[in-house]
Amino acid sequence: MNKNVQINIKEINSSLLFAKYLQNEEIDFDYQSNFEIISTRKSLTYTRSIMLTALIAGLIGFLSVILFQYWAGIDYYRLNIGNKPMFALVSALPYAFEIAVLFAGIAAFAVFLWMTVSNGNKMENADTENVQFIIEANDLEKCKAFCNKNNINYVIDEKIN
Repeated sequence: MNKNVQINIKEINSSLLFAKYLQNEEIDFDYQSNFEIISTRKSLTYTRSIMLTALIAGLIGFLSVILFQYWAGIDYYRLNIGNKPMFALVSALPYAFEIAVLFAGIAAFAVFLWMTVSNGNKMENADTENVQFIIEANDLEKCKAFCNKNNINYVIDEKIN
């Protein structure tokens, strides 16, 4: 069984560069990071915002179609055909549902685009991030040389099995 070594890198940009190097050199590695937890929490916040916006936009669309059909049937275009009611909620529901889905979809897409563009590639806790790479011991010298060449600050923990 090969001995494994843990390399700790404190800067997120350096750890991304190091991970790219490990992939290019086809070195098997495993990593552990707090950034995944942060980004998961952030994406859940985004999901809640998108869902709430879609709900509000859907309700606005639904109510606006109901009110529009009420206004059109009762006030604007009053046409009595065969003693049917001027406004029937049953006949308004399919249109209201379709417009509600349309408004919700457009609003969710707009909020998604706004959040994506406004946040860009910002990374939270970029200075305090600690990424731990676990590699085999026989690849350690190549990794040390790469880190020294690219001025990557690292700490090696050789107690991993």
